[in-house]
Amino acid sequence: MKKTFFLMLAVFLMMPVLASAAEIDVLLDKLVEKGILTPMEAQIVKDETKQDVAKQIAKGDMDTLPDWIQTMKIGGDLRLRYQTETKESADHWRNRGRYRLRVGVESKPVQNLKVGFGIASGSSNDSRSTNQTFDDNFGKDSLWIDYAYAEYSPLSDLKIVGGKFKMKDYLWTPTDLLWDGDINPEGASLNYKFSLVDNINAFFNAGVWIIDETSSMSSSATDPFMHYFQSGVGVKQGKVDAKVAGVYYGFNGVQGNVLDHRSSTNTGSATGLVYDYDAIGASAEVGVKKLFGGLPFNIDERIAIFGDYVKNISRDVEEDAGWAAGVTFGHGKVSSPGQWQAKYLYASLDQDAWIDAYPDSDRYGGKTNIKGHEAILNYALKKNVTLGLDYYRSDVKKGTSNREHLVQVDIGIKF
Repeated sequence: MKKTFFLMLAVFLMMPVLASAAEIDVLLDKLVEKGILTPMEAQIVKDETKQDVAKQIAKGDMDTLPDWIQTMKIGGDLRLRYQTETKESADHWRNRGRYRLRVGVESKPVQNLKVGFGIASGSSNDSRSTNQTFDDNFGKDSLWIDYAYAEYSPLSDLKIVGGKFKMKDYLWTPTDLLWDGDINPEGASLNYKFSLVDNINAFFNAGVWIIDETSSMSSSATDPFMHYFQSGVGVKQGKVDAKVAGVYYGFNGVQGNVLDHRSSTNTGSATGLVYDYDAIGASAEVGVKKLFGGLPFNIDERIAIFGDYVKNISRDVEEDAGWAAGVTFGHGKVSSPGQWQAKYLYASLDQDAWIDAYPDSDRYGGKTNIKGHEAILNYALKKNVTLGLDYYRSDVKKGTSNREHLVQVDIGIKF
């Protein structure tokens, strides 16, 4: 064993010189060929060398590899969906097969700086969906840039991001009343968290997001953009957790414009928006673990109520408010086999409460002037494999009723 130990030491010392693991294998094979090592001893050295290299890469201590490679993370998910939908005015149900593919990469090229990008299926004509429908006689499908950002953390509790990025870290919304989950805004945002007292934390989010570029050097028109400020507090005490926040949205250059990806339900959406859409809102969620002392099937593993409210504060707007409220129960997370979670949500959104390019696209096509119910059930079949059921029953708020039913059955796989 002394011989094996010294040979392992020699290999480890030579690792910075060797270009790859393949060269280490060649060296060990030569030592076996000359009778210096037995095949078993060589295999021990190979295995322990690989383990040591893996540990060094995980810690970012591999001198022969750039830091950005050692800190790189790659992941993604695939979702297979069967969807069926109908409206009262339709003659039959519409049946669709769909899939979603997303792959993302992130790395830390220097200290306190993270860079990430992702690609996804979908269409450039829909900012609210990464679904790809089974159609076009087996034609090839496209991949698009889903996000590309740089995130700087000068302090442990402060993050600043720029580019096209995921919204959830920079704007807290417990429902999709206003923002579809597939929207990744473009611009810049910051998130700051700090402790007020024991078990109570505060947070502040703000940003400027670019909506469109419509003006030219010869035009005095304003390019549409928005800014927002959100502040809130979170509490965790024993079995109870709670979070509440207020938000202000300011829109510039929106009034009189025709926006991309609209649902054409706002007043003047096809010819130029009649109103501005400056808005205030509030969000809240309260959760309790084992509220009833532990019900069968983990029903009260965590029970929570949550909601969102928004009001357009622009002048002369009549249909100007929206709200959503719901309850969730079951496991707090659905990750291990057998874990499950159920959710119910009711949403109501006036015609001009919010810009009709942003709400959940599955709720009556992402329109405003809607009301409706949603029920969701997620169940973990295996680690990283979930079964999901989602049902929407939606209708218009004002006007001729035309109720829509939409059912989605999903298999989600993370990798």
